Amino acid sequence: MTGSLRTIEMLEYGTEDHVLHHCAQNSSKFLEAVLVAVKFLSKRGTGDPKYESQEAIDVVAETCSDIAGGNQFLDFYKMMLGSET
Repeated sequence: MTGSLRTIEMLEYGTEDHVLHHCAQNSSKFLEAVLVAVKFLSKRGTGDPKYESQEAIDVVAETCSDIAGGNQFLDFYKMMLGSET
């Protein structure tokens, strides 16, 4: 968590100032968004094509970023979910 707003950021290992991804506005939103992502990821290995499509991945990534606090967090959730876009 950084700054007075307590935003959640992913930092490069071994650094304190190189931000790789902005993840959420606060810890509560981060946990809620990650829960949605984990639920989706747990279904991806089942062989059901509706969980494997790029469209499904992008929809869940957008949902997670909305929960996290907005579009500025979308790249993190796309990376987390394995989006190719």
